[in-house]
Amino acid sequence: MNASPLHGRALWAGYAALTAASFCWSTNYVIGRMIGETIPLMALSFWRCMVATLILSAFVLPRLRTDWRVALRNLPLLCFFSLTGVFLPTVLAFWGVRHTTATNAVLVQAVGPLCILIWTWILWGERIGLRQLGGIALSFAGIAVLASQGSLDVLLGLSINPGDALMISTALAYSAYTAMLRRRPTMHPHSFIAFSFAIAALAFLPMYLWELRAGGPAMPGPPQLAGILFIALVPTIGSFLCHTYGMERVGAARGGQFLNLIPPFGLALAILLLGEVPQLYHGASALLIAAGLVLGALQKARPARA
Repeated sequence: MNASPLHGRALWAGYAALTAASFCWSTNYVIGRMIGETIPLMALSFWRCMVATLILSAFVLPRLRTDWRVALRNLPLLCFFSLTGVFLPTVLAFWGVRHTTATNAVLVQAVGPLCILIWTWILWGERIGLRQLGGIALSFAGIAVLASQGSLDVLLGLSINPGDALMISTALAYSAYTAMLRRRPTMHPHSFIAFSFAIAALAFLPMYLWELRAGGPAMPGPPQLAGILFIALVPTIGSFLCHTYGMERVGAARGGQFLNLIPPFGLALAILLLGEVPQLYHGASALLIAAGLVLGALQKARPARA
């Protein structure tokens, strides 16, 4: 599918969808903190994708019956989207955060929008504008303020950890997924997402079975099942539907900057639901990120190479 950025109402609808996608993703961090220590990662990853596949398929079964032949013809491309958009970000981020600090993880993930700009330039020849770079710089500064809790000493004391390479790989994988969305198979977006989740569930299955043999619980308990259901509905189905819709209307280069809304949204939810205390640097971070998004949105679409 070859989608190009639109203008007017469609453009603002895209911005709203990308904002909603970032909010949906941010709920993943809060729920993950609630149930993350009670369910192994591969069990959570497998059941998240499996439940999301079953729920989405139940609502779009007629579309799947129409699009399955397209899916078979484009199976390698669908595997690429599932690998870079679902499987790799989950696995690489999991191993990455085990070998780096939370501050480093947040800062490294903030390079995602820049990676998207680079991918769109490499793949499609889209020129990178100064406003886009300025917007990314402002948003990155906002995330740096948030991650360091407004302390210059914390930033200066950061060191490079082995996990940082894995976190950068996570950003590279998902940015490649985002940049390639314009070439997704010509099928309904619901079918595209359902097939992507199904392929990811199959990829997670051997790792989940290995985890079971290593002593993991055979089935999650009721609280974990409730958490998995929420993660399948909101940070999985909801976020991917909004992300795909928004990117097809805004374009990857401009839309990628909305990924920087995930940390402040996650913080706001942590304050509301987990009782974390708001600080002055939280407000400064939010202003910088918002200014970066506005500046990036003002960048006019630049022509790609023929």
